[in-house]
Amino acid sequence: MKMGMKAPKVRLNLVDLAGSERAESTGATGDRLKEGAAINQSLSALGNVIAALAEQSKGKSGVRVPFRDSKLTSLLKNALGGNSKTIMIAALSPADINYDETLSTLRYADRAKQIKTKAIVNENPTDKLIRELREENAKLLALLSADGGDAAALLKQHKQQASGEGSDDDDEDYSKLNEDELRKKIEDEVRASLALNAQMMSSMTEDFDDKVNEARAEEDPIKAAARTTPHLSNLNPDPQLAGMIVYLVDDGDCKVGNKSADPAPDIVLNGLNIMSDHALFKNNDHTKIILHRVNNNARLLINGVPVTDEGVEIHHNDRIMFGSNHLYLFQNPKEYEANPANFTEFFNYDMAQAEIARKSGFDFEARSIDQKLLQESLLELIPAVEEANAISEELDKKIKFEVVIVSPKARGELRGKTEVCVKMRNLDNELEWVLPMNKFINRKYMMQEMYQNYQEGEEWKIPEERDPFIESLDTEVHIGSVIVHLESLAYLIESQEQLDITDVRGREIGVLNVAIMPTHPDGREITESDNLFLDSTQDLIGSNLNYYIAISGARGLPNKYKDVYCRYKFFLEEEFTQTHSVKGTANPDWDHLRRYNMNPCTSQ
Repeated sequence: MKMGMKAPKVRLNLVDLAGSERAESTGATGDRLKEGAAINQSLSALGNVIAALAEQSKGKSGVRVPFRDSKLTSLLKNALGGNSKTIMIAALSPADINYDETLSTLRYADRAKQIKTKAIVNENPTDKLIRELREENAKLLALLSADGGDAAALLKQHKQQASGEGSDDDDEDYSKLNEDELRKKIEDEVRASLALNAQMMSSMTEDFDDKVNEARAEEDPIKAAARTTPHLSNLNPDPQLAGMIVYLVDDGDCKVGNKSADPAPDIVLNGLNIMSDHALFKNNDHTKIILHRVNNNARLLINGVPVTDEGVEIHHNDRIMFGSNHLYLFQNPKEYEANPANFTEFFNYDMAQAEIARKSGFDFEARSIDQKLLQESLLELIPAVEEANAISEELDKKIKFEVVIVSPKARGELRGKTEVCVKMRNLDNELEWVLPMNKFINRKYMMQEMYQNYQEGEEWKIPEERDPFIESLDTEVHIGSVIVHLESLAYLIESQEQLDITDVRGREIGVLNVAIMPTHPDGREITESDNLFLDSTQDLIGSNLNYYIAISGARGLPNKYKDVYCRYKFFLEEEFTQTHSVKGTANPDWDHLRRYNMNPCTSQ
């Protein structure tokens, strides 16, 4: 790359197109079926775009290309119909059972082959002009170095290069001159052209250098000083915005606080959970820097660990969280230069949030896709919950939010995925609700709007039915869950158990009294004298099974619910069965009895 010329920029798209999902062959149901339908819809939209582009390539006019019909085609607009070089690789199956899919894929690829794209090098106009001037100089130098030959012809060639054309009048003028005069005329004109081209290239290069020097002169003095001074650099979910905010930590004391502090702190941070006197840096000649928490209520984390009043020595690349949403990377150029091998690790916003999550107790290795999605949800929710708690405290709402991981069992379901939810607790009456992630995120936006109005001195209170900090007392609350095992039923043995009720966090909050009694077809209970007990569960397959499920009541529940009932679902049932509600007690009695008949029993 020549000096003063910019490297060309290109965009490379690597797209893995999902295969066509045929519901009949995959046997997909539920969410998998919906996902397959969405894939087919995107591929269909892409096929329509390819067909339209193929028609355009054949010379047909007035063909509309539906790039906006899907997100996929919008992303691939430049790759398919713009200034690009596009390669499509089609994967085929040799199996005869996949004949239809193979034929469909080949047709798809054949249509894609018909698209004609023309890739043109993107070149800066200035770089292009400099290149053309260099090429012209090379040709002029070749003319100067030419020995012998027809001098008139050389001069005519030079004229044609300079003006793009020649004339008969020039030929008549050249014929009147002798060869020496012609050669001298050639050399003078070529040297004049070389000098002019060199001057133009020098001017363009100087303009570029001047722009670089001007940009450096206009550089933010804080960022310039950060090259040698310890400083804080912001971390942001958007990589383009990371490092845009820089605060210097000079020698001596450097105070951190909000704009209401008097006198004003050295580093002013505004937002949730930022105190007027929040933190203090003590910088001893850039060799030892201690960070203290000034206010006992100030939230201050270093690498995910809370800072105590005693202070913590900080080092290059430490992650510091001030309040609820001010996340910074501390950098000390002198410490880095002393031993760069110790500071090779790279940190971004997501890594810092993952570190805070681990130090908060959410530490697990994501191996499967479901676990990775769970981890992403955690990293999104943890800072959102911190922000919601800070807004609640500022507005004196007496509400506390907490991230909880809820398994299918904790939700009272036999199957399903583990989900990240938010527990909402009223500090006045200790009532609790578990909100799904989407519901909480929607409420958080309303909380932010309320807080913004509060900050601007506008009316921020809203009706209770819209208040994100208020949940109706009539809202159904999941108290806890119980799993009842049916192994004894498979041997026609009665079971009566008192089982622990556990809440979403796995804590025991009461017991449930439940009984399962196998019976005769007429409803009589099977006893030992009937001698019907089985030695193997296989003996039950194909026969008739009758039994009762009895739920007498629960004991020791939290005494804060006005209507308590039990809802359950037997294995393979789609709908829940519910007992009647009991009011005003922590020890409800339902005396619920339900008869079941399975005719015949299956291996399931």
